[in-house]
Amino acid sequence: MDEIYIKIPGKPIAKQTHRECVKVDWVKRDMRRWPYFPQAKEAAEVRQIIQTQYQGDILDTAIFVRFVFHIGIPKSWTKRQKHLAQTGLLLPISKPDASNLAKFYEDCMKGIIYSDDSRIVWVSPIKKYDDEAYTEIFITPFRFEDYERFQRLAA
Repeated sequence: MDEIYIKIPGKPIAKQTHRECVKVDWVKRDMRRWPYFPQAKEAAEVRQIIQTQYQGDILDTAIFVRFVFHIGIPKSWTKRQKHLAQTGLLLPISKPDASNLAKFYEDCMKGIIYSDDSRIVWVSPIKKYDDEAYTEIFITPFRFEDYERFQRLAA
C-alpha cells in the first residue's frame, strides 16, 4: 500500500465531547435523555471531503497516521511575528490541543479509510502556522522498523 494523502481545506476542527440533552416533563413526572453530537454537521462535511479523495479499500491492518494541522496566521500580527510563524520558530501553543484535533479526524475517517480507529497504532499530530488554514493527513501501514528508528533518533 502506498501512502494515502488527504487534504481538508479550512480551519482544523477539534473534537468536542458528546453532550446529553435532557427534557423534563414536570406534569407527567417524566424525564427523557438522548445523546447529542455537537459537531455532526462538520463531521459530515469532512467525511464527504475524505470520500472524494479516497476511493480505495477499507484498511484492515495496523496503520500509522500523521496529521499536520495548518493554523492560519492572524492578520493582526506584525511582520516579525508572521515571519517567525512562517519559518516554524513560532508555534501555535494555544487551544485547541493537537490530540483533540486528531481525534476529530480519526473519527471522520472511520468506515471510509479503516474499519475502526483502533487500527491506528501510531499517531503523530503537529500544529503549525501557515498562510492558509487546512489539515493534511498522511496514512501508511505501520512498520515496526520505522518506529524503532524514531525511538533511536528521539533518544
